[in-house]
Amino acid sequence: MNHFKRQYQIKSNGKVLIDGTKPDAPQVKFTIENIFGGGVSYAEMEIFNLNRENRDLLSSRESREKAGYRDIEFLLGYEGNLSTVFKGIIRNAFKNSPDGINQVVLMYCRSSGFEYENSKISKTFGRSTPADDVIKFTAQQFGLPISIYGDFSSEPDYIMGLSLSTDVKSAMNQLAVTHGFTWQIENKKTVIIKSDTVRSEAMETYDPDRLLIGGTEVTDVGANIVVNLNPALTPYTYINIESVSPRANYSGIYEREVNVKQGRYKILQVTHTGDFEGDTWETRVQCLR
Repeated sequence: MNHFKRQYQIKSNGKVLIDGTKPDAPQVKFTIENIFGGGVSYAEMEIFNLNRENRDLLSSRESREKAGYRDIEFLLGYEGNLSTVFKGIIRNAFKNSPDGINQVVLMYCRSSGFEYENSKISKTFGRSTPADDVIKFTAQQFGLPISIYGDFSSEPDYIMGLSLSTDVKSAMNQLAVTHGFTWQIENKKTVIIKSDTVRSEAMETYDPDRLLIGGTEVTDVGANIVVNLNPALTPYTYINIESVSPRANYSGIYEREVNVKQGRYKILQVTHTGDFEGDTWETRVQCLR
């Protein structure tokens, strides 16, 4: 992987709208947040100096829907190695020219729209319904594919049955508290993860000589690091941190020297930030020890 040849693509319905693998690719700035427990993930993009046709297409909901471009997919990485970091819908977009010269399209995106906001459930589960059946049925009401990590078979059955009549996101939040899981609509899928589970035991190692940008920030409960952009880093996977020059942040108070527990951390939050023609092309990771 060549980390100096950064590339990107923006797709809709499988078609490449903007190809950041070409020499004349337009300038793009972006922030993509994936924080489990929030229900959805978010992406904000600025695309510079598109031709008039593409500016009008991307900034107009009517034009996008007429052309069949409601969904959006953002792929990031390096030459020969692009991966999807965000898939969802364009919530809002408009044209802007902040300096009177450069024409910019700003897009605000979310991993789900109608499904997240408007899905309802009205269901009475019979006596002794297994908890995992309740969880799966409720999640299915979003109308999206489901990925489940962890074993729910030990959760107690609903001996007296259960009635749910509410919006699906509220029902999922209620079930998450009861049965100890977190969930998120991520890349057009509903992902459910048991609290004591990760998606994969595989992990990458980061140290000052391998892609780590700056030192490791040690917090009350874990660590924060910034690395060269890596789409493979996702919440509820592991990362191995080795750093010889940590700094501490305990409740906002910085200490010069700390005893760092290096080793395996669970990733809780990931933020990808980039400036295609600038210096920034990085992934910020918040981890739990």
